[in-house]
Amino acid sequence: MAINLTSVITKNAAIISSKMDDEVVMMSIEKGNYYGLNPVAAEIWEMLTGPLSVQTICDRLMEDFDVDTDQCLAEVVAYLAKLGSEGLITVSE
Repeated sequence: MAINLTSVITKNAAIISSKMDDEVVMMSIEKGNYYGLNPVAAEIWEMLTGPLSVQTICDRLMEDFDVDTDQCLAEVVAYLAKLGSEGLITVSE
């Protein structure tokens, strides 16, 4: 599924995660995989307390980081695509 500014992202509720300093460690019990997230990826994960649009995610990141709109969108979409391919999130319109 293509991810764009209007796509709505939701965490997979079956993923266990824990914040450790400025990183997040996650585990997929279904797949038995562990994931470590860097500070920016961890911030995105922490934002997903409920469904959020990609636009909202980018707006929040641009408030906290010195990044332009195009770069933010490209990097967020690439990251979310990886999370989606691992079954860690769902993407809807």
